[in-house]
Amino acid sequence: INQLEGVDEILENTQARATQILGFSQTAFYLVNEADSDFSLARSFPETLGAQMEKEIEALVEDGTFSRAVRDKVPVTAYTEDGSRQLLLHVLATASRVRGMFVGVLMKKARHVREASFELFAILMAHCANALESYELYARLRESNQALEVQVEALSRSEDRLKASEEKYRLLVENQNDVLIRVNKDGRLEFASPSYCDLMGSAESE
Repeated sequence: INQLEGVDEILENTQARATQILGFSQTAFYLVNEADSDFSLARSFPETLGAQMEKEIEALVEDGTFSRAVRDKVPVTAYTEDGSRQLLLHVLATASRVRGMFVGVLMKKARHVREASFELFAILMAHCANALESYELYARLRESNQALEVQVEALSRSEDRLKASEEKYRLLVENQNDVLIRVNKDGRLEFASPSYCDLMGSAESE
């Protein structure tokens, strides 16, 4: 997961396995936007039916089915607006948060699906949610590492500039004839230029 460039591979693999388990003619994944906690369509299979799925979801949001699926964290079924097909919703949730929502159009009625298949499907949804969360954590870790690298590089450049500045200052002081000393507020001599040492006949360490 830490080598992925995006979540598409996670969603594609989940879609393929979900279709194997229950059989869907159309599926879609809604992911939670971290900024405002809104659900937005991330992928639709097939892509060309994304707008149609969005329309169906709008109706499910209005009648409360969508929020019930988020709350109950179990497979929830509903009919399309025209009543011709049956939809299956399952929240993508980890122990810490809701990551998104899976929506699929069943190829056969839910009552004809074995209970064991629903249990496998629920396990798949949990794995998908955990994979999405792991990807998000790895992405944040990469961003933190990149920011840290930038800071370390900037600090290194600052240190190099400081060393160069100190060297220029040292050469300036050591090679001029003027007497330079630095005295602290207590009258203690903190620095003496070589010309001062020569004048006083003392070593710099003294």
